[in-house]
Amino acid sequence: MAKRVLILVMAILLLSGCADLVTPVETSSIQVTVSIPPQAWLVKRIAGELVNVQTMVGPGDDPHTYEPTPAQMVALTKSDIYFTIGIEFEDAWMPKLSNSNQGMKVVASDFGVQRIASDEAEEGAASISVGYAQEGLDPHIWYSPERMKLIAQNIAKELSEFNPQNKATYQANLEQLLSEIDQLQAEVGTKLSGLRQNHFLIIHPTLGYLAEDYGLVQIAVESEGQEPGPEAMAALITEASQYQVSAVFYQKGNNLKVAESIAQQIGTNQLFEIDSMPEDWPAGLLKAADALRKALK
Repeated sequence: MAKRVLILVMAILLLSGCADLVTPVETSSIQVTVSIPPQAWLVKRIAGELVNVQTMVGPGDDPHTYEPTPAQMVALTKSDIYFTIGIEFEDAWMPKLSNSNQGMKVVASDFGVQRIASDEAEEGAASISVGYAQEGLDPHIWYSPERMKLIAQNIAKELSEFNPQNKATYQANLEQLLSEIDQLQAEVGTKLSGLRQNHFLIIHPTLGYLAEDYGLVQIAVESEGQEPGPEAMAALITEASQYQVSAVFYQKGNNLKVAESIAQQIGTNQLFEIDSMPEDWPAGLLKAADALRKALK
C-alpha cells in the first residue's frame, strides 16, 4: 500500500513540474523560405523543428546579382511562407518566385522597421519599410539588434497566425529570444563604449545601422555596389586621413586587393573581414563589434 502511495505522489509531482512547459502540437512541418541567413536564424529560434527553412542568398553571395539555383526553385514550389527583408535580390526575383508558387504567402519580415539613408543618398532621408528594397535606403537592417527584435516579432506573429495551434510555443520562444537580444545589445554597447575614434572605413556599407545605434560613423568605399572613380577615391582617402582612420573593413566576397590598396594609401596595415549576412547572427554581430573596438580604441 505504501509503495502505491509513493508511486502516486511521484507521478503527481512529475506532472506538476511539467505543467509550465509549452509543448508544441505535432503537425506537419511548415515550409518557410527567407532571403538571407540572419532571417533563417530568427525563424529557427522562434519555430525550431516546427518549420523547415530554405535560405535563398547565402553567406558570400552578392544580393545585387544573385540568381536562385534550380534546386532552390524546386524547393520553393513547396514553400508555405516567404519572408522578405527588403534587399536588391527581391526586387528582381520576387515576382518570379511568387508566380512559381501562387499558394505561397509572401510576408515582409521588415514591416515597420525604420531605415536610414545609404551613404550615397541625401542626408536626412529615411523611411519605414513597406516592401522590397527601396532606392537610397540602406538594406542592412540586420546589423541593428533593435531592428532585429522587430523582425523577430513580425515573424512570430505570422507563424502564430498561420499555425495557431502552436501559437503558445512561438510566443514563448519569442520572449526568450527578445531577452537574449537585449543581453547581446548590452554586450555590444559595452564593447563600443569609450572609443578614441568614431569614424571607420569599410568597402561595402554593411555596418551603417550598427554605427547609427552606437554613435559611430561609417565611411563607405562602394556606392550601389560599385567602386569609386579616381576623383571619388581621392576624396575618400582625404576624408579618411582627416578623421585619422586606422583600419579598413571589408566583407566576404570583396576584392581583398582593393582593401589592401586603400589601407596602404591611408597608411595602415589593419584589415578586418566582416560577414555581411552571418548564419550565426549573434557571433557575426559580436565579431564586428570586437573588430570595431580594436580599430577605434
